[in-house]
Amino acid sequence: MYLWICFVEKRCLVTKYCREKTLRKERENMGKWKEIKERFRSSAQELHNVHSLTMIALLIGLRLALGYVTALRITDHIKIVYGIFPATALGMLFGPVVGGIGGGIADVVSFILRPSGAFFPGYTLDSIVAGMIYGYSFYKRDKITIVRVLV
Repeated sequence: MYLWICFVEKRCLVTKYCREKTLRKERENMGKWKEIKERFRSSAQELHNVHSLTMIALLIGLRLALGYVTALRITDHIKIVYGIFPATALGMLFGPVVGGIGGGIADVVSFILRPSGAFFPGYTLDSIVAGMIYGYSFYKRDKITIVRVLV
């Protein structure tokens, strides 16, 4: 009987410890979600500022110019472009929402200016997601680490 009570008490202690640990992790995750939500909200607020809109337009134009002028064509289908630098700067300065919108606008405008085949919305979606990833990785970060740059 004594062994059974000890087993039950230990199991209750372990269950209580596991429950507390799970609740602690859930609280930490809620803090992370609030941080992500605030980062996206802050990025969306950048669209209300005229100075920000001007800088966004300039960075989109720079992205288009670097994509066309400095493109090194290896073959008809393979080229190396430097338009990633303004896209990264757009995400870093204005956040994931603006980075995604800027990526989508730049892709559509680049297709309008110089179409190369049929329009495929998947590439536009790729540009939007890339801008959002740049914005999430670099916007309002104190330290930019090698891991964030490589991801």
